[in-house]
Amino acid sequence: MSRTKDNLWVSRVLPADSHSAGGHPKGDKAHKHLYVATASRWITRDATGKAQLKLVPAHGKVVVTVGKADYDSVGFDGSWDAAWGLIDAGTLKRMKPESTSGDLTTYT
Repeated sequence: MSRTKDNLWVSRVLPADSHSAGGHPKGDKAHKHLYVATASRWITRDATGKAQLKLVPAHGKVVVTVGKADYDSVGFDGSWDAAWGLIDAGTLKRMKPESTSGDLTTYT
């Protein structure tokens, strides 16, 4: 994860060949598609504070802009605060401690 004021880049570290052509029927080497689960996410915030999502597959040298209507399909709720902070500040403030055990506190 790399964060700046208006840009967020999230990439997963994946094992070699975690999604290769060999895993498809006949091992079709020419088979190409955007595998959303492994694509990096480039989330930007515009001047009005709205988030925009782009997917960047590791192989393919392409940037795919995801329209707002498709956010749910790729597991993105459109919230800049939730993406940038992993959990939005409002939700965090509403959480109450459930129990404390040593150094571990559980929240609900």
